[in-house]
Amino acid sequence: MAAEATSWQKEQVSRAFVHALATQGGYTVCDWNVDKDGVDVTLRSRGLMVDIQLGVFCLE
Repeated sequence: MAAEATSWQKEQVSRAFVHALATQGGYTVCDWNVDKDGVDVTLRSRGLMVDIQLGVFCLE
């Protein structure tokens, strides 16, 4: 189960990073609980909308 917890933690860090960048840029962030269409987060600003699929990569 350690692998699941690590994956879950990495996803949460990725979401927090996107939230921090979006907040700094003045964007609205929409989080999706279900990843049905491969979209984890949507950013919105002034009528523009961008869907983002998060991914975590580890270089060793």
